[in-house]
Amino acid sequence: MSDALDHFLMGVGGAKAQLSSPHIDALRDRAVAAFKATGLPTARTEAWKFTSAAPLIKANAAPVVTSADPETLPANALAVDCPTVVLVDGAISETLSTLDNLPKGLTVRSASAGDAGLGDLLPLEGFPFAALNTASFRDAVMIEVAAGQTVETPVHIVSLSTHAKVPQISHPRICIKVGKGAIAAVAESHIGEGGVSFANVAVEVDVADDAVLTHVKLQDESRDGFHTAMTASKVGEKATYENVVIQMGASLARNEIRHTIAGSHSESRLLGAYLGDGDQHLDNTTFVDHAVADTELDEVYKGVLAGKARGVFQGKILVRPDSQRTDGNQMSRALLLSDKAEANLKPELEIYADDVKCSHGATVGELEEDQLFYLQARGLSRPAARALLVDAFVMEIVDRISSTSLREAMADAVRAHFARMFK
Repeated sequence: MSDALDHFLMGVGGAKAQLSSPHIDALRDRAVAAFKATGLPTARTEAWKFTSAAPLIKANAAPVVTSADPETLPANALAVDCPTVVLVDGAISETLSTLDNLPKGLTVRSASAGDAGLGDLLPLEGFPFAALNTASFRDAVMIEVAAGQTVETPVHIVSLSTHAKVPQISHPRICIKVGKGAIAAVAESHIGEGGVSFANVAVEVDVADDAVLTHVKLQDESRDGFHTAMTASKVGEKATYENVVIQMGASLARNEIRHTIAGSHSESRLLGAYLGDGDQHLDNTTFVDHAVADTELDEVYKGVLAGKARGVFQGKILVRPDSQRTDGNQMSRALLLSDKAEANLKPELEIYADDVKCSHGATVGELEEDQLFYLQARGLSRPAARALLVDAFVMEIVDRISSTSLREAMADAVRAHFARMFK
């Protein structure tokens, strides 16, 4: 195992050579120590109980040193007409990014131009891939929305994993700060050129008091690739944070969210869907910390699994002793389209306050025969009826995206995926 740890840390020296400051260097040193102390997940690691990290280790991916910009990007990113920053193997591409004429109050820059706030929220100890990203990232996207500003146009981050002769690992890094009373929307598209690649992503999101952020993510990496991601978010008083994640790509993907509700009278929505077929393994793990009183959480995740695909949802809600009048609801549902598909759902509540309204639920099932019969009786073929019911099941998540442009773009991406899935 020590050899595997050393292999994963091969890129730290090169990353320091490309991006360095006293703050970042100290952060990297702490991350390396945390990575070595934690080690890689094994079958005994409870948080990875349903997802084996063995394929990630076996891939033996080499750290990306430099990348050439492709002439064009793959077409499966979200189609949104807005300012776009493109990461190629974790490094910002000035030629592919379109950041001219940014709206008032919006700043998008590289960490090399300023690293304030970078590393403040992301946990390292006990989280090996978050620590590995922090030790190894070559660049970072810093997005800031000034206090009191309403930015109507979303910002789009496209993170591309390129194909190389040997498997490569990259470490895209994103930091989003929304100032007091500001309103904004941010989208992420994680895509791949094809072949075996490994994107290990880390995102930090700080939503200040009275602010509103819609945060949408599409994961559609190469079907031979790997994707691990940690999003650490914090929401302030009377603020609203909406996080929507759609996973449909990669051979193995794990998207983890650690959300801290630090301000009272705030609203948090964590919504997601995972669409797997073939031999895909798609993991969604969330942890929500109700750190103060008078907060609301609505969490819904849905999965559609065909072929031999496996889906995982692990969701934990922690309500601390002083977090009275917490309203936290969590629901996970999985739809199995094959008798060889598998879903592992693990909802969990840990409550130390007595004046709360908290609930959780989990269901796994198949399409209802009476619903299929009803649609077939009205002229639809069985495959068409099946596709329509699956579409409706997932669109309940997509339709809740607050931003109209992001909602429409995500709906198009999901339906294009279903067209391939049900052809």
